[in-house]
Amino acid sequence: MVFRNRRLPLIIAHRGCSSLAPENTLAAARAAHRVGADGWELDVQLTADGHPIVIHDRGLLRLTNVATHPAFAGREPFIVSRFTLAELRQLSTGEAFARRDRHGQIAAGAVSPADLARYRSEPLPSLEDALALTRELDLVVNVELKDQTGLSGGEAIVERTVAVLDRMDMAERVLISSFNFGYLKRIKALRPAYATAALVKESHPDPLGLLAELQADAYHPGHLMVTPALVHQIRDAGRQVNVWTVNTGERMHELAGWGVSGLITDFPQRWAS
Repeated sequence: MVFRNRRLPLIIAHRGCSSLAPENTLAAARAAHRVGADGWELDVQLTADGHPIVIHDRGLLRLTNVATHPAFAGREPFIVSRFTLAELRQLSTGEAFARRDRHGQIAAGAVSPADLARYRSEPLPSLEDALALTRELDLVVNVELKDQTGLSGGEAIVERTVAVLDRMDMAERVLISSFNFGYLKRIKALRPAYATAALVKESHPDPLGLLAELQADAYHPGHLMVTPALVHQIRDAGRQVNVWTVNTGERMHELAGWGVSGLITDFPQRWAS
């Protein structure tokens, strides 16, 4: 069972409330909680010394100040898996967030100058940091395992992530998703009680067959890949369907009317508007 006793649809902030704070940070989780989200989605990779770190991209340039940080001059390519946890903790995310304004919310005045000032020192969190805050805020969390195929040490991502989840006692609060279905099979072999979700980039011809093969609890398609009939089919089979990335209030409520289990969104604040 995924997130038992939680109301549906779940409003899941994509990389935290990434429209109002640097993505995949504790600030983004706090923003998600502040605007009423039920939980957040985050991305996990491994550091050079084998620690799960919360970040989406394999590279550090888009999301951090690594290119201008004096400690890392000459360390190109700036790849997450080439830096230790201690090194990654030295980086901050706020400058990149302010510079890119990916969702236009700074220009729209939705992010205050005081928030921007605080974000300038906002670090990349370890998975343990992120889970501790998840518990503190009484949120749920969708942990997406990024594909580490071909990266040095990357084959350990499942075991390293599970070890942190075990230590933080997160079984009732976590859903583990991935585009790498081999990871999902390994999780179920290690910890059958952990809920898992199959992420898909294209519509699958047999979603229920896929979930049965993976022993997965949820199907995670893009929101344009689903129909009311598909949602009902999956829900009637006792599985969940959580759709990404839904950024308008109108579309959120349309999908909720179809019976989706969860809405993954950069704008959780638009659910109630």
